[in-house]
Amino acid sequence: MYRKEFYNKAFLEYYEIWAYIWDDNPFYANKVLNSIDETINTILVFPFIWKQLNKNHRVIVEPQYKYKIVYKVEIETIYIISIFKYKNIWE
Repeated sequence: MYRKEFYNKAFLEYYEIWAYIWDDNPFYANKVLNSIDETINTILVFPFIWKQLNKNHRVIVEPQYKYKIVYKVEIETIYIISIFKYKNIWE
């Protein structure tokens, strides 16, 4: 299994998702992050089966709340690059 590392931007996005939802519903905020975490754990086991965006980057959509997770695979590490709502486009 691969290990994971977050880019600073991705970690900030992860925290902002949680903080935004937490203001209205702390229980739901934790549920959303748990679902994102489960999706990231799936990437760690099966990193190459998700959609390839370009030569270096792949994307998976977290199925329950529809967050896109952009990542790249290098040797034994999965780098989480960005996390955002599926309607948005990664740049």
